[in-house]
Amino acid sequence: MLATIATVVFLSAPALSITPPSMTEPAETVDVVAEDVVVERGYGLQIIAVDAAGIAMMIAGASMESPGLAYAGLGTMAFGPGVVHGAHGRSGAALASMVLRPSVVFAGMYVGAAMENCSGSRELDFCGIGGAALGGMIAYGAVVAFDAAYLARARRARSFDVVPRVAASPSGMQIGFGGSF
Repeated sequence: MLATIATVVFLSAPALSITPPSMTEPAETVDVVAEDVVVERGYGLQIIAVDAAGIAMMIAGASMESPGLAYAGLGTMAFGPGVVHGAHGRSGAALASMVLRPSVVFAGMYVGAAMENCSGSRELDFCGIGGAALGGMIAYGAVVAFDAAYLARARRARSFDVVPRVAASPSGMQIGFGGSF
């Protein structure tokens, strides 16, 4: 009788610990995350298109002698690209564009005017205006190139998640991979 009780205790006790964990608990998954990849999408052509529209409006306003249209073109050139950045959800780039454009152009105009030699000129009222115009145009071209090439690049991280899956059941075992790419 003692041998029977010992046999029953021996066989029933390890039965709980022999059961595979996958049959009593959900299978554990291990996430393997690959290195993050930076994806860049540029919208510099949209910036250049807005600048071209502003320039066209200024030229049309000047040729038709319409100061309102010329001022609208000037405003488009100054603040239109910032609106494009904002439409792409990049408020920092929008603010940078709206601050850089007028400040760099005025700095270029100042440098251009300062480089003119006005010491022996009789027309002191208009001395330096040609240098200011040239300096402003060069600075405007530089800030447009910077804006379209650097500020108009949306950067976002894209990760690859790979998850191995293992599941065991009384009818068999399943091994596979899942994830997002």
